[in-house]
Amino acid sequence: MVKGKTCSAASSPGRSSGTFARSFGGRGDDGLLQRFQLAVWPDGAGPWRHVDRWPDAAARARAVEIFQRLHTLDPGAMGAEDLTPEERPFLRFEAAAQELFDGWRAELEHRLRAEEDHPVLLSHLAKYRSLLPSLALLFHLIDGVDTGRRGPVSCAAAAQAAAWCEYLAAHARRLYGAVTDAARVAAALLATRLSAGRLASPFTAREVYRQEWTGLTEPRVVQGALECLQELGWIRPEAVQAPDGGRPTVRFHLNPWLRADGPPRARPRPRRVRSCIASARRRCHPPGRWWTPGHRSTSPVCLTHRCG
Repeated sequence: MVKGKTCSAASSPGRSSGTFARSFGGRGDDGLLQRFQLAVWPDGAGPWRHVDRWPDAAARARAVEIFQRLHTLDPGAMGAEDLTPEERPFLRFEAAAQELFDGWRAELEHRLRAEEDHPVLLSHLAKYRSLLPSLALLFHLIDGVDTGRRGPVSCAAAAQAAAWCEYLAAHARRLYGAVTDAARVAAALLATRLSAGRLASPFTAREVYRQEWTGLTEPRVVQGALECLQELGWIRPEAVQAPDGGRPTVRFHLNPWLRADGPPRARPRPRRVRSCIASARRRCHPPGRWWTPGHRSTSPVCLTHRCG
């Protein structure tokens, strides 16, 4: 990255995972990822809907006009101060905005020192110390060129910047969570295939990774996914003794509620697993329980929200 320049990029979650894994493993953590402070993580595709309408030409023209005004903006016209002729002009927070920032900063510092998150995520959030003032200044300047307001950065701009930081922090957790919670990511991928009937029940771990499905090619990852699905009531393991007395083979039986030939009475269709790093905390399916052949099984726990 070049100092003083803006760097933007777009990538798919699949392509990004390798970069995140190297960063979390310490082999590629050079601080570059944390500099993409406006990074967002996409939601699931959802149902497709055809949209055919003209773009909002008036809104686009207004946005372009504001960009042009910002490009030719005279800092002095906004009330910017100069400490020395060699330094860049600057704006201060107004009193209410400074109070808001101080409170927000205190919460951030306590959060960073609690060390409840992965160090790389904390390093990302630590850069919000400068992100909030930067966003607040941008919002204040946009309001200034649009309405003619000048003077210190307003409290409204600071509050808007704080809301943006909260929004971006949620996306950062999803972004880094794709690696830190790899077992649940793999479990979500496997659950999608089990729901679609891509594996006959019972099956073994080896039968899973030999399919070479994306994200499910490593035995260690597959084992973590199976343990997660077992905990949530999607599958039940059974150790089958080898005929020659060797090491038993573990086969996994799919919860009958998920099978096409399972119990016919009010069989619920499990929620489609869109992401195992969902931020929602609402309950959906009732908690699952251990089940054995011959005893009435319950619906599997929703993997998306980790209910129960």
